[in-house]
Amino acid sequence: MVTRIQNVASFCKGVFYASVAAYIVLYSFEGSDDGGPTSALRHRLLQHISRNASFLTASLQGRLGNQMFVYASLYGIARRTGLEPVVAADSELGHVFRHLAAMSMPRTLLEGFDVVVRDDACCIYRSQLLRLPAGHVKIASYLQAHRYFADYASEIRDQFRFDEATTARATAALLSALHSIGETPGSGNPRVGVHIRRGDYVKVSKVTGQKMPPVSYIRKAMYHFRHRFPSAAFVIVTDDHVWALENVGGSDVAVISSPEPEVDMCVLALCDHVIITTGTFGWWAAWLAGGDVVYYADVATEGSLYARQFSSDDYFPPSWIGMT
Repeated sequence: MVTRIQNVASFCKGVFYASVAAYIVLYSFEGSDDGGPTSALRHRLLQHISRNASFLTASLQGRLGNQMFVYASLYGIARRTGLEPVVAADSELGHVFRHLAAMSMPRTLLEGFDVVVRDDACCIYRSQLLRLPAGHVKIASYLQAHRYFADYASEIRDQFRFDEATTARATAALLSALHSIGETPGSGNPRVGVHIRRGDYVKVSKVTGQKMPPVSYIRKAMYHFRHRFPSAAFVIVTDDHVWALENVGGSDVAVISSPEPEVDMCVLALCDHVIITTGTFGWWAAWLAGGDVVYYADVATEGSLYARQFSSDDYFPPSWIGMT
């Protein structure tokens, strides 16, 4: 259910714009190392103040995959409503992706927005969020529904570009993994990324009702690609190497991981096709890869908290292949 809350800590519009103007003046030198706005951002902010425009923000909560969902949906909602998207200047996402189109502001300014619109359902598309109240609005939700940004997919892909250093590390890790199973860079064999998340999900799933995919699903998904591409090479990115090797290892399977989440995601995104198990990290890796995607379709225990917050049609793109 979507609820609207008037923010008791909100600034009046005049005070808010004055605060933004002070922020611009404080960092008046281009190229400041103190986290201030660039000259281009200062110009955009001044333009919006001059035409009395309204801003839209959302909390970039959780880890990388969750933050990507919030940002992409925020951007899509802003594009459809004519509002200006803005995010906290200290967000992790901005450090991973350097080409975000949304403006950035200090978190203290974003806390002064007029209205907070809250939706406790993580993974259901809400058309009400396209009819927002007047003023500066903050959405408090995980916003995990591809329908919010489906019309702007190319723009989101352009913003979710890994930097050269991350791409280089991911490429080296991928080539090393392929070499370990006898694949050469020029072989042309399809590369299938497999994201297997276990770790905290083994315990969390028992509480929320979000199901852990069984090993039979992963084997079935891998068979699907082996049948289509007999020469395919599988690259598994996981937080449980031992489990992966014991349960789905093989002569055509390499298992890797990096201490840097963005490198792991980039490795998967460099693959031709992707198999995902659970979690938003794998979802975004598959989406960025752009090939065929197989996902676990039986994700929610009937009657559970997660089942009440989840819509398969809203969460998974229609072109992806669901399996159990």
